[in-house]
Amino acid sequence: MQTLTPRDVGPTGFLLLFPLRRSKLTRPFFRVTDEDEGDWVYLFDLLTASATAVPDSGFIPEMLLRNRRLYEKGRAVDGTRYPIGAIEFSRGDWQRQYGDEWEEFAERKRRFDPDNILTPGPGIFP
Repeated sequence: MQTLTPRDVGPTGFLLLFPLRRSKLTRPFFRVTDEDEGDWVYLFDLLTASATAVPDSGFIPEMLLRNRRLYEKGRAVDGTRYPIGAIEFSRGDWQRQYGDEWEEFAERKRRFDPDNILTPGPGIFP
């Protein structure tokens, strides 16, 4: 957090940082770190706001790059993505996100959404 600048947050943006008990996260495919890390996991998200109504042309690419950098730092310490933030994610990124659960996740997508109507934008499935 100490590397963030006022531009990273903006005048009305904010950080989310709060602990969650792993044992309370019971939905399938909600990815968190390995269980041997204890019962506590921490959600971190940065909700950025531009200082102007129309951001300068470099703002969005800069923030997307910053988001990727922060994600990679988190992943380096066994973090996973809470998929609400703006970050470009490839199919390989999604496969790493779901790890050993990827095949089951993909099978359920094929079974319950054979026409690929749900979430075509993120590029999880071709």
